Amino acid sequence: IEALPAPDFVQDALSLPPKNRLVYKVQRVQCADGLPIAMVVNYLVASQVPSLDKYVNTFSGLYRFLERQYDIKLTSGWEFISAINADFIESQILRIPMGAPLLYTKRITHTALGPLEYGTSKLVADKYEYSVYLDGRVLNGETGLAK
Repeated sequence: IEALPAPDFVQDALSLPPKNRLVYKVQRVQCADGLPIAMVVNYLVASQVPSLDKYVNTFSGLYRFLERQYDIKLTSGWEFISAINADFIESQILRIPMGAPLLYTKRITHTALGPLEYGTSKLVADKYEYSVYLDGRVLNGETGLAK
């Protein structure tokens, strides 16, 4: 966990004003059965999570930690999912061949105070499944989301 000025893409994604662009960058490798399956990077608006850097290596579930430690409740978010090929660093950390398929997600989450997080995940494709529940209103076009 490190405090730094938001990179331009994070500043844009979180609509941070130029004078208040301090974020915490949290980097994690997630494992299952002792094997690495995901690389996760989260950028959090520093003003919403003061002194986050003192919690290095004290949590694994970020959102649960934020709720317990800071009483943060996420109100909404966008997630974008695409596919990429593992580069050299990803292949070394995730122990997969270079060029292996990864699911790549980008996520922007909000609280009642506004944008909180811009996060990315690179997940070993054959170790991950994504499911979405669609209720009848969506399937029948009644929500205006799909027609």
